[in-house]
Amino acid sequence: MLYAIDISDLTHPRLIDKMKVGLHPLSVDVHPKTGDILVINRDKGHEVYIIEWKNNQFGKFISIDLEIGADAATHASWHPSEQYFGLTLEPSAQIAFFRY
Repeated sequence: MLYAIDISDLTHPRLIDKMKVGLHPLSVDVHPKTGDILVINRDKGHEVYIIEWKNNQFGKFISIDLEIGADAATHASWHPSEQYFGLTLEPSAQIAFFRY
């Protein structure tokens, strides 16, 4: 489950939104410009989620089947150019970049 929590008042955190992103999420990163959310997950056929963040809530999303095994991707992050995201692939010790 992916949660968005408002912590502007640390004494009263508030749940803004939540969304199911598979049973085994491993990594999350937020696009520095758009706020879109990248989630890596161990569920076969849905290893990568890209989720729109709009008006303080989760929006449309896509899930991507890497077709290389659910245990392959372990970490994700947006490239500084903001045009790509990178995935660490285990156990092959490789990194893959995807154009966004």
